[in-house]
Amino acid sequence: MKRQMSAALESEVARILREAGVQFLENPAIGGVQPDFLVQSTDGRRYVLEVKGWASDPHHLARAVSQARLFQTATGADGAFVVLPNIEEGDPKRGFLALHEVAHWAAGD
Repeated sequence: MKRQMSAALESEVARILREAGVQFLENPAIGGVQPDFLVQSTDGRRYVLEVKGWASDPHHLARAVSQARLFQTATGADGAFVVLPNIEEGDPKRGFLALHEVAHWAAGD
C-alpha cells in the first residue's frame, strides 16, 4: 500500500513536470544514488526531486532537509528538493516543496 501511494505521487509529479514543459529523467542513477527525478531547467541547471509521502511533523521535515542535502551533495545538482504532499507550504531554501508548489517551481515562479 505504501509503495502504491509513493508511485501515485511520483506519477503526479511527472505529470506536473510534463505539463510545465520541463525536461526530466525518472529514477536516474547518478552519484551513487537514484532520486525519483533529475530535472533540467531551461537555463541548464539541474535539480533533483525526491517524492515522499511523509507526515508534516518536525521529525519528517528535518528528515526531508537532510535527504535533500544528501541528494544535492551526491549528485552535484544545483539544488535538491523533497516533495511532500502533506504540507501546506514548502521551504525551498531548506530543501522541501509541497506537492501543490511543484508546478510553480517548475515554471520558475
